Amino acid sequence: STQGVSSAASDVYKRQVHVALFVAITIIKYYSFSWNVWDVGNFSNKLYNIANGRFYSSYLGAHDWADHFNPSMSPLALLYLLVPSTNWVTLTKTIAYVSVPPLIYQICRELFDNKEKAWLVTVILALAWMLIYAPALNSLYYEFQPSSLAPPLILYAFLCFTRKRWLVFWLLMFLLLGLKEHLGAVWIGFGFYMVLATPQKKMGLFLIAGGVIAVYLSLIHI
Repeated sequence: STQGVSSAASDVYKRQVHVALFVAITIIKYYSFSWNVWDVGNFSNKLYNIANGRFYSSYLGAHDWADHFNPSMSPLALLYLLVPSTNWVTLTKTIAYVSVPPLIYQICRELFDNKEKAWLVTVILALAWMLIYAPALNSLYYEFQPSSLAPPLILYAFLCFTRKRWLVFWLLMFLLLGLKEHLGAVWIGFGFYMVLATPQKKMGLFLIAGGVIAVYLSLIHI
């Protein structure tokens, strides 16, 4: 029992170091002029304007959603009421990036009865996420896009699906649609998984159709 508590404390400590390290790197990169600040400035400006009651992009001279459909990013504007700083967008992106390995572990722990196997798969997938997987690395190195906040939400939605927590699952799925116009693809992916690998065939078909419609409406009409 003491060994288990010690191991859990060690895991928490490692995660804290992991998060602190990447957040520190993000801040240092910004103040050493290592960020390409085009999109940081663009999205930061939108959030600053939202904090002041205007859904407007000063850079584009148009509505906040005219460039990318991103209503789910809007709550970040609350942080700009504290301090109006572009650091908020890069910090939230980095936190989203580093929160993926713990979620991978949660999923593996529930999918595998063998805890050692769960740890092994977690380590492999987490290392791939941190060091190899190109979309994740591109998201980390690129300054900011609302879709960079999506990975932990996708994994947590999958966790809610496996636990049958339907209310949270659907809230997350609709939240994802508002992080960029192409994220209806997440609905399509979940839909195909449900159709091919689970008994929820009707829900899967609904998600596929809903994802296609959402992408079409966001790109062409909204």
